[in-house]
Amino acid sequence: MISERDRRALAKIEEHLAATDPELVRMFREGPRRRSRLGLPGALIALGVVLAVFGSIISTLAVALLGVAFIVVALYIAALRAGVWRRPRLA
Repeated sequence: MISERDRRALAKIEEHLAATDPELVRMFREGPRRRSRLGLPGALIALGVVLAVFGSIISTLAVALLGVAFIVVALYIAALRAGVWRRPRLA
């Protein structure tokens, strides 16, 4: 168990941190942010692969091309989210 003196010292440290770095305090209160790395692009790639393979199996060019289009759109979204390309800002 922690002594009263140590408890007061920790409280002073906490007050100092709250006054000097509120962003750090906010991060500790909220906890880590969990973001899915795959999300929408991952789902689109999976759907695109399924459509491309299915279209190839049943020999339907339109379905296969639709699958490829899904994959291309997913890669574009993933690149935008990663900051590879920046969207132009309209003034």
